[in-house]
Amino acid sequence: MASGASFDPAAAHSEVESVRAWCRQSDWPAVARHLDGLTSSNELFQLARIVAEVPGVEQFLVPAAEREPARTLPKLLLGARCIEQAG
Repeated sequence: MASGASFDPAAAHSEVESVRAWCRQSDWPAVARHLDGLTSSNELFQLARIVAEVPGVEQFLVPAAEREPARTLPKLLLGARCIEQAG
């Protein structure tokens, strides 16, 4: 039976709140620097979901993808945001 309780990843991982804050501030260099430093694909997946949940994040991801067309990270995050919005 579902309890309706929700879990905030920031409670267990301090970097989650930092990533959210950078997204709210449209600080692409900070987001990119942090995500580029990850060594686990699982961590990247989890933080991509966190980024995708931030309202309006596409406002800085689209320009980031346009400025760096060969880079996959902003496109990955933008795709995750599109999926989040569709769900």
